[in-house]
Amino acid sequence: MLIGISLVTFGILRSIPGDPVVIMFPNASQEAVERIRGELGLNGPLPLQYLIYVRSAVQGDLGTSIRTREPVAETLARRLRFTVILTFLSTLLALAIGIAAGVAAAVNQDTWLDHLITFGAVALVSLPGFWLSLVLLMLFAAQLHLLPAGGASTPQHFVLPVVVIGLGAAAVIARFTRASMLDALRQDHIRTVRASGVAERLVIYKHALRNALNPVVSVAGLEFGFLLGGTAIVESIFSFPGIGRLMVDAIYTRDYPMIQGGILVVAVAVVLVNLATDLCYALVNPRIRYS
Repeated sequence: MLIGISLVTFGILRSIPGDPVVIMFPNASQEAVERIRGELGLNGPLPLQYLIYVRSAVQGDLGTSIRTREPVAETLARRLRFTVILTFLSTLLALAIGIAAGVAAAVNQDTWLDHLITFGAVALVSLPGFWLSLVLLMLFAAQLHLLPAGGASTPQHFVLPVVVIGLGAAAVIARFTRASMLDALRQDHIRTVRASGVAERLVIYKHALRNALNPVVSVAGLEFGFLLGGTAIVESIFSFPGIGRLMVDAIYTRDYPMIQGGILVVAVAVVLVNLATDLCYALVNPRIRYS
């Protein structure tokens, strides 16, 4: 998977119009441009460039940024921690809101509460993230002056980006939780538990929810991976120093090493998150562990 991602990324970048050297040095002569391209290894055949890139990446060397002349690995390490923290907090918020809302909707099926939660989930999924970001910025930063408009130097700087990202993911998790809970509540063993006189709260949270969590864990893992690689717009709006904003800046300047390294690092993180999600199944459902 990682080889495929690196190959597709390499091919797309080389097919985008625009020479990174010309973009960085618009007034340079043709001789200077060719000399710089040679120093950066951009004059060789594309297959050879790709093999050199893969060989270096396997050894932990992601190259040097064309724009900043800094090692790509060091820059990504500094920026990635901000994105990971942002994604982790957003996922926690999404799980807390989504599971609670989904359970409430399933337990109160076809009532006004169920309809309200379903409508809210559809609305949040449909709202563009950039629109919600701008609305929250105008309200809480520009008008009420309760939260900072951008940056990441204090915990307050994380509030608005986490809310924007977390609400969208919470809507998805709420819908999956509702569907999974409705299916679990119809199972024969739940009727048996109820017939034995167990309190309804225990039936819902100990028996039904435990069996309904596996699909929710799958969705949460996918959402974490999606958010990890999809925060570029939100990070740009809030001037957040994460890897998403770094990738946007790198794309504008055709910084090939930075773009390739960033996508590869995010891909590795997503693969590891999916592996961790599979391992969590056994913790959520003991029957998987026993088998």
